[in-house]
Amino acid sequence: PGQTVESVQARTELEKLRTALQDAMQKLDESNPATSKAGLVVMGPAPRPTGEAPPTRWQLVGGGALL
Repeated sequence: PGQTVESVQARTELEKLRTALQDAMQKLDESNPATSKAGLVVMGPAPRPTGEAPPTRWQLVGGGALL
């Protein structure tokens, strides 16, 4: 009662879009289960180093072997 053809068509179209969105979200979850279960946290950028980093153990060993 009181519904026009246009309003019924609009509701039908919205229902189709909602179903398509749910299907797409389900496919996205299924395609990458590791990220959805890992609880990833987005962090801010790391601070830039202010000076040179000290040599690593492998660099020291390699340098000692060359001497």
